[in-house]
Amino acid sequence: MKIPSCHPRNGFTLIELSVGISIFALLLIGVLSLHITCLRLCRFETTRFTSVSQAMHASSQILMEMRGAYSNRVGTLTTAGNPATFSVVADNVDQVGDALQILPTNAPSPRICYYYASNRLYRAQDPGSRTIVATSITNSDNIFHEETAAGVVRTNSVATSITSISLQFFTTNAATINYFRNPTNYLSFQTKAYPRNF
Repeated sequence: MKIPSCHPRNGFTLIELSVGISIFALLLIGVLSLHITCLRLCRFETTRFTSVSQAMHASSQILMEMRGAYSNRVGTLTTAGNPATFSVVADNVDQVGDALQILPTNAPSPRICYYYASNRLYRAQDPGSRTIVATSITNSDNIFHEETAAGVVRTNSVATSITSISLQFFTTNAATINYFRNPTNYLSFQTKAYPRNF
């Protein structure tokens, strides 16, 4: 009786090779999908961290100047970037506006104005000088409010009232807008301050 000799296998069959490549392709697609999702989430979180940083910087800068000021008023600028064109909100109307005038002393100048225009918060001290304090602001209502100690919006202008600052920032950008489609993705910040002679 003759015993058949065992020959070693030289390779995989076509079916085994196809199954192996399919499993490897599925694993690769899964890893790449996870990587792309993490990159989008990273961009989303980077935008949020930038918004938080801008809000903290803007709030702290406004608070320092308001607390050391002689008076502050809420109103509007008739000419953007020119603090001399600041107009106070009329009496018997809610004291809300897109501009805040801060007077460091009881003299009429220098004047510091913070105002909202084109999704940005600007700081202007002289007619020709202005700096951007924050970007990507998406407030649907006015940023600055004069309030009473109870948190009610005033209807008459008082130079030493409590001023509330509300900032909203979009947390989506061009890279993440298709991934996070919710239009209400924004961070909201609110702070209150009053001048030293309150």
